[in-house]
Amino acid sequence: TMIESGPTSGVLGAAELGKLINQKNIITLDVGGTTAKCSLIENGNVKINTNYWIEKNRLSAGYPVMLPVVDIVEIGNGGGSIAWVDDYNKLHVGPQSAGADPGPVSYGKGGTSITTTDANLIANRINQKFFCGGEIKADMESVNKNIESFAQKLKFSIAETARGIIRIANNNMINALKLVSVNKGYDPREFTLVAFGGGGGMHATSLAKELNIPKVIIPVNSSVFSAWGMLMSDLRRDYILTKLTTMNEDATEVLN
Repeated sequence: TMIESGPTSGVLGAAELGKLINQKNIITLDVGGTTAKCSLIENGNVKINTNYWIEKNRLSAGYPVMLPVVDIVEIGNGGGSIAWVDDYNKLHVGPQSAGADPGPVSYGKGGTSITTTDANLIANRINQKFFCGGEIKADMESVNKNIESFAQKLKFSIAETARGIIRIANNNMINALKLVSVNKGYDPREFTLVAFGGGGGMHATSLAKELNIPKVIIPVNSSVFSAWGMLMSDLRRDYILTKLTTMNEDATEVLN
């Protein structure tokens, strides 16, 4: 279906990559600007969910798709996720996002909300002199100015604040990875982590270390890996029949 077609293509691509490199058990991590998405591949087989609810989270029941779809867990944490402090001076990251416009403060488009990308720049996890492949000059003056006032609220140094933002973002992603693995009875130590999307490689090794995942694979051109996955996937047709009937003993036999 068109619903979640991009993330689904990434999972299918990871399964295809697994065949090429003899990795049958894979956990996928797709980190974009707004969300992080996870899925699990067991023995080369992509997990299918027939009871999928889109936009389901702790605040919303979501909407039933009522079609077989690739089983994906999605959380509001990505490169553009905004760091914020609540009324009790607790640090949070996401689910709000700065988007692409104005985007992270480092984009120099007038954004003032510190994001995961800005924190990674301050921590030198992203090359400040080669930001976005050299296509964008990182506005570090604005980043330092905005995170300084942000750090004062927390009574942290700028470096501590950046590390805290990254750590909380990682913890959020770890929880998502657990939802597709540990919570369903799978041991992450028996899987390989395939990370893609614009921010997948930025966080993958830290997440793998926390979950004791022995191997991390970051594909070449990982930011467009989902597009490759779509090109490599086969056509699949699912036929669904809706049957309207009154609920009685006869209907129960039909449903069973």
